[in-house]
Order: sequence, then structure tokens, then C-alpha cells
Amino acid sequence: MSASFPDKHCRAYHRERSQLEIETIGDGETSIMNSVVSYHLAGHSPDALAFLLGEEVLLAGDTPS
Repeated sequence: MSASFPDKHCRAYHRERSQLEIETIGDGETSIMNSVVSYHLAGHSPDALAFLLGEEVLLAGDTPS
């Protein structure tokens, strides 16, 4: 990856996201409803989450802009 890639693609995203108000949904692992559990994926970005649906599906990603 070139040194200019983060400047061009990442800085604006993180600058915009740093201004958002963050609402917590638990302490890192929270049951939302029957067989749906949310996980905060600390370290990637403040809005990174994963959702475990039942025992077979894990959805992971950032909040879309």
C-alpha cells in the first residue's frame, strides 16, 4: 500500500466518524434479541460491530457512511 493511500482514503472517514456521538449497546457482548448477540470490535474503528445470528452466521463490519 502506498503511503498516500491513508491520506486519500482513511483520514476523512476517521475525521468524520470522530465527530459522531456514540451510543453504547452494552459492554462488548450484548444480547439484542433471541439468538442475536452484538460484539464491539475494539481497535478497528469506533463503529465496528459484529452480530452473531444463532450459531451459524456472523456479520461483521463498520457502520456505512
